[in-house]
Amino acid sequence: MGNGEGLMSLSLAFTLAGAKSVVQHMWEADDETSGQIAIRYYKGKKRLPESEALQQGKLKYLKKAPAGKDHPHYWAGVVYYGSRSKPTHPVWIILLGGFIILIIGWGVWKNYRR
Repeated sequence: MGNGEGLMSLSLAFTLAGAKSVVQHMWEADDETSGQIAIRYYKGKKRLPESEALQQGKLKYLKKAPAGKDHPHYWAGVVYYGSRSKPTHPVWIILLGGFIILIIGWGVWKNYRR
């Protein structure tokens, strides 16, 4: 492989194309294990940020993994690229809050100059 080729460039290509996040394997992995982690990830993603959902999916897999399939080869190669957490408020609320603070600050400043 030349410079800039490989898995990191693949996830970079997806993010540059507009993907908010990428979950991928770093090496060839067992389909059954991958499926179990993926199911737990998508269930957790409904209530957790994606990075935490993947972490929890791996931990839940490890708790129930059969002997031998708890080796890191089976689960450690599943990685997440993207933002660490979901925004807690819609953007318009943040912008409105900033605008209100700006108006109050302007009013205080104007009264202070009198």
